[in-house]
Amino acid sequence: MSDSETITGMLRDLGRQLAALRREAGLTQETLALLTGFSRSTVSLAEIGRQPHAREFWQACDKALVTAEGVLTTGFEQIEAVRDAQHRATARAAPQARGTPALA
Repeated sequence: MSDSETITGMLRDLGRQLAALRREAGLTQETLALLTGFSRSTVSLAEIGRQPHAREFWQACDKALVTAEGVLTTGFEQIEAVRDAQHRATARAAPQARGTPALA
């Protein structure tokens, strides 16, 4: 699995988790949007893993979905950590591909 596929899969999983928690709370996408201050389309795109949203979005969802207990923000932070690690690995590999030493 490629790095981008890993991130894509993680975003989809987080989105499915958001959708499940929203349904469990008996909320529509529109209602969750109103509670979080984001648009319904933002909620919809997050639920299908189509856009990585800002930490503030996931924090607002955790707050609105009391039963989430911070799991959405934690999931977002895990995705960001993987993304950062991939960027660092790419940055280290680029000079080696050109035959120059990488900076520490």
